[in-house]
Amino acid sequence: MKKEKNIPANLPKPYLSIPKYTAVQVKRTSIPRKVRVYEFVATSDGRRHTYVAGDAIKSYPLSRLLNADEVSYTNLFVNGMLQPKLHYKLADGKLIFLTDDVPIKHASIVLQMIIFY
Repeated sequence: MKKEKNIPANLPKPYLSIPKYTAVQVKRTSIPRKVRVYEFVATSDGRRHTYVAGDAIKSYPLSRLLNADEVSYTNLFVNGMLQPKLHYKLADGKLIFLTDDVPIKHASIVLQMIIFY
């Protein structure tokens, strides 16, 4: 082995280690599932606990309410704030608020419905 002139002879050799992976540590990727997102956009009247598809804002023509058994996941926003699942339910094409109080008048109601295929 040929020695370099500028490297001192008393330096330790570098330690090289190749990590060993077990079957659990090996990451596998899969093709993402197909997703469809639907939205229901309405404005609160300050009195009702229940909203139906006909209550949607007319300027959102694709706004609709799906049945609960068609939907994989939902997010409800009232005035832009995400609401806990305990505060509402989706049943028979209706959005029902389960709280004692209702959203204030003119508050925006946006229900995001997500379906995984």
